[in-house]
Amino acid sequence: MSAGAPTEPLTAEVWYRQVLAFPLRPWLWPLVAAAAAIAGLVSLALLQLAPILAGLLALVTMVTLWILALRVASKILLATADGAGLEREYRDFDLGEFQALRQIGLWCFMALILAGLNESLGTLAVVIGLITLALLMPAMTGLVASTNSLGALSDAGQWRAWRRQSNPTDGRRLSGLFVVLGLTYLGLDALTGAVLPAFLSNALMMAIWIYSLWAFFYAIGRQLRAIRLASCDNSAVPKTKESIERLTSRLAKQGGSLEDYRRLIRALEQNGDTAGLAEHGPGYISALLLSHDRAPEAVERAAGLVELDPDFVLGVPSAQLELIEAARLHGYPDLVVQLADAYLTIWPAAPGGREARLIACEAKAQGPDSRCQDWFKTLVRERLSSEEQDRMRAIATAYVRPPPDRGT
Repeated sequence: MSAGAPTEPLTAEVWYRQVLAFPLRPWLWPLVAAAAAIAGLVSLALLQLAPILAGLLALVTMVTLWILALRVASKILLATADGAGLEREYRDFDLGEFQALRQIGLWCFMALILAGLNESLGTLAVVIGLITLALLMPAMTGLVASTNSLGALSDAGQWRAWRRQSNPTDGRRLSGLFVVLGLTYLGLDALTGAVLPAFLSNALMMAIWIYSLWAFFYAIGRQLRAIRLASCDNSAVPKTKESIERLTSRLAKQGGSLEDYRRLIRALEQNGDTAGLAEHGPGYISALLLSHDRAPEAVERAAGLVELDPDFVLGVPSAQLELIEAARLHGYPDLVVQLADAYLTIWPAAPGGREARLIACEAKAQGPDSRCQDWFKTLVRERLSSEEQDRMRAIATAYVRPPPDRGT
């Protein structure tokens, strides 16, 4: 689902659940685990090094992980504000020039302030600092992101505009999130430092820090997205039923850009319009696949639509066959089977039926299901070309069980 603001206000429980779940997406949590592993391994290595080398290694590791984590965080924030919903939309998002560097500078400076408070005045001062920053950091981070300038932090007009455009409820939730994440981090840091070996404590706290950072940046991105949607008129961003109908009519009569299709699909997602998604999703996927050469994104979108409707198909057999092949190439074997099954159900006499069966059998060669077993048997009985026979032989061991050994 798109990261845009929903048409109905979310309850606090739903909002926090969505924000806290974001860093656990399948393509993000391995990065958190990798950073934790690096921190733990470096902590072990420090014990074997001379003090000077150990200090240098610790500094280089910490700075590198901070830079990488904040760069990903900046990408999450801005891609979310831009309406990204898919993994590929986040991965392919381009940061503005020096955007990540500015965020790194801002957050490193604030982290140094907190570290200084902790060293000089203790935990109470850190708690007070956290509460103060909770009131300022969402706006500071958002201003730097939206203007791509640290100078915006000293511009009173920018601050007034942010306060005027922001939803007070979102502001309170962001401040609360900052305080909860910060206090949780401090509490776990004290606890793990007391009960765990140093290398395990460092690994765990690195994972918690990166997780908290990405959750907070994602939440700010959602707020920026809501501000942008609120500032656009209905012709630019379809938020009502009428605006969706106008955009749909224009796309049907005149065609449109890929962004036009994206706006339509995102609006339907935000409205929870599953019927509209089933109606207009095939056109969007066809545009991605056939007109814009964005097969991976088309496959991701198709996977979501198949969850809504297992019988989902594109408008014509040839396009469906291309989608089946794209799903195989990009590693969606279960989706291949579902798409092939829908193809054979809707167009049982289409000439591409044999190719659909063969692609599905190839995609599931590592673990054939009953449908693929049946399709393989059907293919064996057909008159295949030499190229098709070669493809069948390549996967035959997965589908043809050897006879049982009866002994001598």
